[in-house]
Amino acid sequence: MLGKISLSKIRNQFNSLLKNSFSIFSVKILTPISSFVIVLSIAMYLGDSGLGKYSIVFTYYGIFRLISFLGLDNLLTREIVKNKTEVNRYLSNFVIIGLISSVLCYVCMLLLVFVMKYPSDIIAAVSILGFSFFAASGMLICESIFIAFEKVKYTAYAYFVREIVKISLVLLLLKAGGAIPSVISAILIADFTALFIQGFLFDKYI
Repeated sequence: MLGKISLSKIRNQFNSLLKNSFSIFSVKILTPISSFVIVLSIAMYLGDSGLGKYSIVFTYYGIFRLISFLGLDNLLTREIVKNKTEVNRYLSNFVIIGLISSVLCYVCMLLLVFVMKYPSDIIAAVSILGFSFFAASGMLICESIFIAFEKVKYTAYAYFVREIVKISLVLLLLKAGGAIPSVISAILIADFTALFIQGFLFDKYI
């Protein structure tokens, strides 16, 4: 009897590990494919100039995005694994930290772009994309909690929808004659769509 229980437990753990690994792998593959499609589309519709502006905007965003959450997502996962009953308390604390960090990164990034005296469309694009700090922070918090509860598949669902929305909106706007600020707006909408989905799944399954 004990052997059957142990075997069943091992099988369940293996299935859970397999599902989570596949979910993580799917996200890792889908995101760069989506980015490649967007970059290729911008090059086709907006040329070298548009692609250069897009690269500048995401270079600034990428730099500040790296420091926006300061590696606290790993800390959140570890703490929840130790005590899953305190998930709501950890969530509240880390949301506050994420908001403060996002505001600081947004302000610093925008000030730096103004100091560098970039063209108005780049400044507009950066100011729009800056709001993604808030979405990214929220998604990272949700992702950390899903990892702690071994439910990574919910993160994969949200990211899959995000990439589909992102590609669809970007292509639609480019075909309609949209410029870089329009493309960035589409990406922002996609990020908040993913955050909304993660929040819904968190409320329903955690």
